[in-house]
Amino acid sequence: MQTMEANLMLDRVGIRLSNERPDMPFWTIHDGIGCLEKDSKYIENVIKEETEKAIGLCPAIKTEDWRKKQRTVRPHNRELKKMGS
Repeated sequence: MQTMEANLMLDRVGIRLSNERPDMPFWTIHDGIGCLEKDSKYIENVIKEETEKAIGLCPAIKTEDWRKKQRTVRPHNRELKKMGS
């Protein structure tokens, strides 16, 4: 399960973000992505789209405010566990 989540975030979401918005800073953190607040909705949409393409389910997304207005956007693990059931 962790390998699937890592592949989704790195190989699908991360590569797509790098290709579509090469000047946008972001940081992958396990099953999430750290970003500037202004980019969080865009990244949230990419995560939803890529997850739905990969497993057929649209995940619930949890955002966390960080210092200096950075955000982490990640799917709830309980939503992704459905694919391993």
